[in-house]
Amino acid sequence: MTSSWPRHPPQTGALPQSAGAIAASVSPADGQGPWSNNELWAQVLGALRTTTSRAVVDSWLDKVALVQVDGNAVTLQVGDAQLADCVEHNYLEPIASALTTMLGAPAHVALREVPPTDMGPQTVALFPAERAPVRQGLPLELLPSDADTQEWQDLAPRFNFDNFVVGKANELAAAAAQAVSQAPGQVYNPLFLHGGVGLGKTHLLHAIGQAARQRNPGLRVRYVAAETFIDDTMSAWRSKDGHARSDVRALYRHNVDMLLVDDVQFLQGRTPMQEEFFHLFNALHQSGKQIVLSCDRYPSELQQFHDRLRSRFDWGLVAELTPPDRDLRLAILQRKARDLALPLPYDVALYIADHLRNNIRELEGALTKLTAHARIGQRGIDLALARSVLGPLVELPSRNLTAEVIQRVVAQQFGLKITDLKGQKRHRSIVEPRMMAMYLTRKHTSMSYPEIGRVFGGRDHTTVIHACQKIDWQIKTDASLQSAVQSIETALGK
Repeated sequence: MTSSWPRHPPQTGALPQSAGAIAASVSPADGQGPWSNNELWAQVLGALRTTTSRAVVDSWLDKVALVQVDGNAVTLQVGDAQLADCVEHNYLEPIASALTTMLGAPAHVALREVPPTDMGPQTVALFPAERAPVRQGLPLELLPSDADTQEWQDLAPRFNFDNFVVGKANELAAAAAQAVSQAPGQVYNPLFLHGGVGLGKTHLLHAIGQAARQRNPGLRVRYVAAETFIDDTMSAWRSKDGHARSDVRALYRHNVDMLLVDDVQFLQGRTPMQEEFFHLFNALHQSGKQIVLSCDRYPSELQQFHDRLRSRFDWGLVAELTPPDRDLRLAILQRKARDLALPLPYDVALYIADHLRNNIRELEGALTKLTAHARIGQRGIDLALARSVLGPLVELPSRNLTAEVIQRVVAQQFGLKITDLKGQKRHRSIVEPRMMAMYLTRKHTSMSYPEIGRVFGGRDHTTVIHACQKIDWQIKTDASLQSAVQSIETALGK
């Protein structure tokens, strides 16, 4: 059944705040005709991309279909129980708010689960209940025991799903990692995890490998840092042994069913290495082998990568890990203290969580330092000890702030995306916030001009110098700009 309705719904009073925010982003142009079901759903998804995680919309909600509208009753169709449960418990309210805005009346949304074949493209379960069978024609040949043991030793046992604390900052990445470990090569291939330092990317890579091996002991898993891949390849090229290159290619292409590559950003600017990795990627992907990559930035921000390789990183799922919010920081501290059998008073955990906001590694380091001082001094952990030991650490602005944090806050203040600040768009609404973010990064961190240029899309250091000088001069003469900068600094805790 196909329905349509006017593009300008009647106004029926104030809308919920979330719906109001959505309304601003989907107001239709005058003079256009009615929406079909597909057009309406496309508008809803477009609105949700501005108010929720874009990755969630593109990876999960895009697999939902709007099949019927009867007055203000809307029926959505999904292809599996896991996806239906995810939508019902997490995204039904924002979907209803968006539909309320467009229909002009409170929308009542119902979910209908149907077999995937009835929906056209097959939807993928987020957490497959059973291990998927190995693809036909791709038998898993067990490696010799010594090689198999070496691969398993490359995975750190301390990094597993059981001790990975999940919150809003990493829930998509964690869910995708679980799904990949349960059905290698069949969901999210490749899986591209990106985020700043110390947010859990490496933890998830190891957890994926270990969980996949536990489900299928014959699975050949190889974890490798990008620098190790570069070293192996370079050594093979320089070797006088004609078989060296073939041996390295066999190591990465033929004797592996799951390849986990950490910090792929280190391939930037290395054209021969990118060429080799491009062919490796193609060989594994075409054979149905699982590829999981981690990086410190979004694929489109890898400016010194070949377009054909960068585009392949977008083929599967791109999931971001962001700095943990307060609740997640507290949960991480309490979990770490429990693992160490350490009595951690709540006020001490709150003190650490409120002052160290950038990444998980920072939180764990602070807790380790505090524990060491308590044991050496043979005293219990309390707030006085925490302030004495961690005071110098939490009072250093350069330690509290990173370019990533500043970019996120500036983007939120101006209603932009972080990719806008790092991209090449020259519109005034983007250029000025970008310059402000560069200025604040220079002011509140110890980063050099070239380092700032690199985290803002690979810009030249002279561009950063110009931006900093211009903002520094303008805030002395422009009261509105001065107020905007002060507002951002307040949000940064400065």
